[in-house]
Amino acid sequence: MKRIVLVLALMMGVVISGQAQQRGQRFGSQQNNAAIETWKYVADNNSKDLQDWAKAVYNEYGLNKNDEIEHKYVITARDSFDIARVMMLTKMWIHKAFTTPMDSITVYDVDKRVIKANVTLLGLGDTYGFGGFAATSSEAHVNIPLELTFQFKENRLRYVACIPKFVLNSSDWLKDEVNKSVLLTDCYPAKENSKHKDSFSRAFINGNAKCLTACRDYINYLNSHIGEKPQPKSKVEEKDEEDW
Repeated sequence: MKRIVLVLALMMGVVISGQAQQRGQRFGSQQNNAAIETWKYVADNNSKDLQDWAKAVYNEYGLNKNDEIEHKYVITARDSFDIARVMMLTKMWIHKAFTTPMDSITVYDVDKRVIKANVTLLGLGDTYGFGGFAATSSEAHVNIPLELTFQFKENRLRYVACIPKFVLNSSDWLKDEVNKSVLLTDCYPAKENSKHKDSFSRAFINGNAKCLTACRDYINYLNSHIGEKPQPKSKVEEKDEEDW
């Protein structure tokens, strides 16, 4: 079933990408389109239960070899583009999309054609309830550090979003935890018997969703702000990750 879903998602991604280019959009990503369609399927079939949904997302997207959440998508252009201009637009999008301070961009190297940024997603794993005694409230807040990398070539670029850990702040009748860095392998759904299952489930779902949708929003931003395009050159086919 999983393979069938992925194949259908890829087919839908091709259709979406083709429709976007017919509408005159310059940038697009079949990989991101396919991943979003797969996400919709997972959500439609699991969103009634928070922990089941997180587990389904984990089974579909998993963690990378470093035990991190990672979404990596090639974005292609219909023709070559001014790399310096697209890099500047990327910088503007980062500050607009995440409302982060100027120092969130840690690398901006025009010669190496790379941008790196560290931002924090707040409140995506917040839960409230009762812990210990019935009259004692408990709460957990999970912030998500997000690492973004953009690499540029003449006719395509690569978007990489990585979440290496969660940052937990919790308060209950037993123990308070402040800004505690937690490896994803110690959090549900990667660890079945972890504490704060609902908080980590919510953070895992929302973190993956943000990685997916941020790429889509970034593409839309480029298409809306790139301005007049030069005459199209030969059409460039989307290439695999081995090209990077």
